[in-house]
Amino acid sequence: MLSRMVKSQLVAFALVTIVTVTYCAVTYVRLPEQFGLNRHIVTVLLGQTGDLYPNARVTLRGVTIGTVTRIDLTDVGASATLSVRDDVRIPEDSRISVRSMSAIGEQYLDFEPSIGREPAGGALAAGDVVPAGRVRLPTDDSELLGKVNALAASVPSRDLSTTVGELSAALSGRSGELRWLLDSADGLVQALGDNVAPTRRLIDDLGPVLDTQRDLSPRIRSIAGDLATVTGQLRRSDPQLRGIIDKTPPVLNTADGLIKDLRPTLPVLLSDLASVGRVLDVYRPNVQQTLVMLPTALNDLQSAIYNTPIPNAAKLSFKTMVNDAPPCTTGFLGSRQREPNDLSPAPPAVDAYCKEPSSSRIGVRMGRNDPCPNDPARRSRTASGCGLNFQSPREALRAREDAVRTQLEVAAKNPASVSDGARPHDGGGGR
Repeated sequence: MLSRMVKSQLVAFALVTIVTVTYCAVTYVRLPEQFGLNRHIVTVLLGQTGDLYPNARVTLRGVTIGTVTRIDLTDVGASATLSVRDDVRIPEDSRISVRSMSAIGEQYLDFEPSIGREPAGGALAAGDVVPAGRVRLPTDDSELLGKVNALAASVPSRDLSTTVGELSAALSGRSGELRWLLDSADGLVQALGDNVAPTRRLIDDLGPVLDTQRDLSPRIRSIAGDLATVTGQLRRSDPQLRGIIDKTPPVLNTADGLIKDLRPTLPVLLSDLASVGRVLDVYRPNVQQTLVMLPTALNDLQSAIYNTPIPNAAKLSFKTMVNDAPPCTTGFLGSRQREPNDLSPAPPAVDAYCKEPSSSRIGVRMGRNDPCPNDPARRSRTASGCGLNFQSPREALRAREDAVRTQLEVAAKNPASVSDGARPHDGGGGR
């Protein structure tokens, strides 16, 4: 009779054995997969097997998602039956490749969805058949060996012997460097393995960028072509460009000297021209009318002088003045009359114009009836009468004197900034 302790040990050993066998069957033997639990079947047609074999792995982006259960012959090639996990969604437009895990073989079937873009269709479902035209097979060993043999035969044997000898001489005694290179490569592979997720994310993000570059390739090529044209023209014009670069500094020095010479006078001139420009901008319609009428007046004058039947004579038109209004003298004669022999400087008589009322019949075409440039409905001889406020002659003279005085102060504080031949002088504001 077995004791109670022995029976308990046997029961415990049986339970451990059952659990271990079950775990091994589920994990290593994969019995649920063998019975097709949580799996669906997809068929892939092949032009040839490409050394693919049953129980080979099926991967999606390098992750194992199923196995090849059967390899069958067809009328045009072969077909591979795949057992794929139900929780994996394989895009229909995925590229399919038969690849090798190592140099000795171990082929597997890999699905490669498009990176960086949404799938064009749906996902492969149970019972779907993938045509052979979408499957890329590895290069056949005999074909590869034939191409290697052809490559070796195309290289002269003497040159190939020299190349092998040079490689032997280059690698001889370099075991330490080669070991260091391999160790560094191992560290690089390890670092790449630790950063698979960021690298994959980088590749996924790189897809739209590359697609954009592909879409813009015509423009990029056009820009490159135009840039090549510009650089070619610059290369052809190199002597002229060098001449311009050599001559530019003397020209700039001359221009700088000219500006320094004009420094005392140019600001005053520009200030005066600014005032003149503001006045001309207001009286632009009057100036335009003058420029329109002047050619006609000159034409009439030339006709009177040059188109006479008698040489060196001019045509004069005599008209009787009947019922013409008398000339205007109001506003011209006053206390400003000077002796004819008085040649001393004097300000101009800016207020000398006909001061008769606008309704007077005397001098109706005088300046007092000129329409204002800013308001044609108003008529006045002066700008102030039109509501325009310009500088008076005294204000303009005062502004000119202030500008000259400012230049003199600047020249006194910094004599080196003004050349000896162009120092400002106090002209009293008059020119």
